[in-house]
Amino acid sequence: MRKFATHLILVSAMVVGLYGCWREPQPHLGVVFAETFIQRYVDLVNTCWEFDRSTNTLYMAVADSSIDGPEYGDCAHWMSCLCCWEPDCQRELCVRHRQLSKKNNDTSYNRMIEKMEQFDTAAIGYNFTKIEITSNADFDENHQTGTPLSDIVTMECNTYKPYINSNYFEETHPPFYQNLASKCTVINKRLCDFTLPDLSVLTVKYFRQKKINHCVLNHDFKFTFETTPTLAQQHTLEIVFVSDEGKEFRFNVDVDFSQVATEVEEEK
Repeated sequence: MRKFATHLILVSAMVVGLYGCWREPQPHLGVVFAETFIQRYVDLVNTCWEFDRSTNTLYMAVADSSIDGPEYGDCAHWMSCLCCWEPDCQRELCVRHRQLSKKNNDTSYNRMIEKMEQFDTAAIGYNFTKIEITSNADFDENHQTGTPLSDIVTMECNTYKPYINSNYFEETHPPFYQNLASKCTVINKRLCDFTLPDLSVLTVKYFRQKKINHCVLNHDFKFTFETTPTLAQQHTLEIVFVSDEGKEFRFNVDVDFSQVATEVEEEK
């Protein structure tokens, strides 16, 4: 009995020690233990827009930066507490991250990831019931001023929801995980066909530059118009994101369909 108890104590000490290592960054290994897959949630505050006349596509990027970047103070980041690693930390960012992790059923990832990727799995901190686009001018005979363009606009976005719902299924089990951002699912359909599961845990790409004119846009959303206007060519489009909690985000984008020219202003 005493021998068994001694072995039990040794095993318990090993387990506690291993768990403690997972809870701490491992500089010599370059890995860190992640309890949730989504490491960072980003508020839908700052956005960038660009219109490509050659494809009639409106690109949208959610302004984002790393915690150490100079733009960090300009937009809200809700993230896990990477400094203290306390599961009950009451810092506002940590509390919000726990709330969203629980809401999205992302609470049991419990894997080692590359330390450099702890900011890569970022998502918008809201799930949406719909995204709608209207114009302040007549688009065509079937879409007068204020009529939703949802049946002629397709949207492409990425979501981590299917991966999370699969219980983070992996065909292989490496000692630690990398390329986490590749776990997203691409969704492309007309705006009128999107549902809440499609618009949940939407991805945000790491480190967003705010000035995007005259450069290739690393976008988060892509809105493509299936037809071009047959009436007015200049439009102020209103893009509305409606969250499952009833919160609305409205953006105005000026688009000239006859030439490449865009301007964006978020409604306060």
